Amino acid sequence: MNIAQSLGTLNRYEEALPSLDRALAIRAARPDQPIPLAEARFYKGQILWEMGRRTESLALIRQAREVLVRQGEPARALLTELDAWRAETGQAGGT
Repeated sequence: MNIAQSLGTLNRYEEALPSLDRALAIRAARPDQPIPLAEARFYKGQILWEMGRRTESLALIRQAREVLVRQGEPARALLTELDAWRAETGQAGGT
């Protein structure tokens, strides 16, 4: 996912998507580790948001947040980051 994050930082969103999709597939294969999958969903949601693909973005962000809430304390830092991002983008209402 580091490549995707680097590309996202450079606003090269289209190029970041294939790496994010690979990261999601790898992490989805490990249902015993839900936090890394939620992290990948969150990051892809951010990229999609920047690309103007709001509906897809919000669906991924919502999925990520639901997992993080269920995970409790181990996911607290990432949940805090996700909620801060939601507030910054003006979509913090609801879950």
